[in-house]
Amino acid sequence: MHELFQEIYDRIAHGLRDVYPAFDAVPLTDKSDRRITVVEPLDLDLALPIPDGGAGVRQFKATVRVSVLTAMDVPVTEVIDYLGGGILPRLYDIGRTTFRCTQPTPDLHLRRVVTRIEFTVYGLYLAEEEEDADGFPAIPYA
Repeated sequence: MHELFQEIYDRIAHGLRDVYPAFDAVPLTDKSDRRITVVEPLDLDLALPIPDGGAGVRQFKATVRVSVLTAMDVPVTEVIDYLGGGILPRLYDIGRTTFRCTQPTPDLHLRRVVTRIEFTVYGLYLAEEEEDADGFPAIPYA
């Protein structure tokens, strides 16, 4: 369900700078030296369609990893503020969400500090989508 992961990525990336999908073709050296956010799909569970008189509704559970890579000299408080003010509200806006955040760890090969959030979103996927006020497909949440 590429569309579902694309929807999650779009909602996280909307209006933020330096947010990339995990499998893009842009080399790390061409990206920001200060902060990069990478969105990576990990897992998707879809239930059988529930007949609704239309194309059907499916319950889903999607797991996505958001990695924030920062320069070694960026204070941890700046990363926490970015996650708390920029990323987490977007995750909550997607639907019923649980998440787990790892401590910042240095990656000496990349010469960056990496902080990861793995989150799981539960909801309903509609085969025939309507757009909401922001132009995103509407997904009612369980």
